[in-house]
Amino acid sequence: MERIVMATIHGVVDEVLDAAPLDGRRHNPALDYTPVWRSRFDALKQLTFDPARAKSGLMESDGFPNFPTDAQVRLLYEVITNITHSRLERNPAAPSFQTTLYDASSFIADSEDVHGRRQNSPVVAVPTAGGQGVWVSIPAGHGEEAVVRAMERCIGTSAHRFYVGSSAGGQFDISIVKSLTVPFPSTGSPRTFVDTFLKKMDTAVNDGSSTYRTGPFRRDPDDVANAMSSLAIQHNLGALLVPNLTRKAVKGDAGGVLLGTLARFTEFSGIPVVCFATTAATTALQVHGNTAQPLRRFSVSIPALRLDEDQWFFLADHLWENYFAYRFLHPMPDWFPAELWRHTLGLVEPATRLAAYAYTIGEIAPEAELSVNLLEAYARVALELDVGMLTSLRFLASGQVPARNFGFRSDHADSFPLQDNQMNALVFDGETVSTALALLGGKT
Repeated sequence: MERIVMATIHGVVDEVLDAAPLDGRRHNPALDYTPVWRSRFDALKQLTFDPARAKSGLMESDGFPNFPTDAQVRLLYEVITNITHSRLERNPAAPSFQTTLYDASSFIADSEDVHGRRQNSPVVAVPTAGGQGVWVSIPAGHGEEAVVRAMERCIGTSAHRFYVGSSAGGQFDISIVKSLTVPFPSTGSPRTFVDTFLKKMDTAVNDGSSTYRTGPFRRDPDDVANAMSSLAIQHNLGALLVPNLTRKAVKGDAGGVLLGTLARFTEFSGIPVVCFATTAATTALQVHGNTAQPLRRFSVSIPALRLDEDQWFFLADHLWENYFAYRFLHPMPDWFPAELWRHTLGLVEPATRLAAYAYTIGEIAPEAELSVNLLEAYARVALELDVGMLTSLRFLASGQVPARNFGFRSDHADSFPLQDNQMNALVFDGETVSTALALLGGKT
């Protein structure tokens, strides 16, 4: 297929595509902007992020490193597969989908009369679409942002514009956005989410959508879901990434409304919605019943790293080479990975903060050799704000407290392992899943 690059305006690549039929079929140009799955090895390579320290002394990035496990590989595979299926359902060169594109544009522009009164409009949806939700559970403090950024690098975030032939003659103006990342508001507010969604889309394609102050984006949840779906269909969005789902944000009424809106969005459009939730947020979904079911078509859990995992050694080696090695002129001690894990319990963010503190304090109070006691002294200061979370995790792991008196109801439950949060969720009459299972086990 011939492609002629015309210009780049406001970050949007403007192209002209020859959409003539190939082998008797009309080629789907959207597939040219779709990520391709190659292999597990390739996925591990793409997902890995290990910024190095430059000669200037500054790190290449201030983001957290990411050393992916097979859970992240499965996540990437599922996201790419869902994007591909969704693209196949939305062929911009097909006359039937061009009708849907026109309906989507009309719904947003013409859903109210000149006096601002609502006009009845049909739901704009892809007929063959279905919920394409991917739910990711990850403990707070384990580098959610790094995982989201890794996914963005793999599936792309750029926007493109091109023209395809229309069955009525002439050319049809098409835009494609590979992905958008819109954080879940801390309050769960649907309005805040929609405002951010419109701003992000406007930034991507420069369509003026951030200026919408009336219309379907400001109505009831069903109209909002229809409007979001219409805008995403209009601009051929590949995937919507939604990070920052916490227990507090998800559990409230507003969070439930927003989850329902996102569920209807993916059902209408068939566009994958990838939610990144803390483990406690995943457990809190039960309070909303089946509202969020379309968002959990596929789920993956990314737990904290175990001491015996290769990825923990990769992280320890990365932190030594880019932080500690600049302050201690000796090789990484054999005990370092285990002691680092003891202080941070396999969580990426506390481990990185500890390393950054060691680098900084080494400029002020240099030491000749890193010892176990010195690392512990560093940890007491560097992880002062994490002490509640880390102590709760140690207390939970010790088994010294009944599950019904702790677990999911802890202020630090967002950082707990998913299994512990699930077992400590209430099921009936104040009893938790774990105690209910114990009762059932006692009767068998």
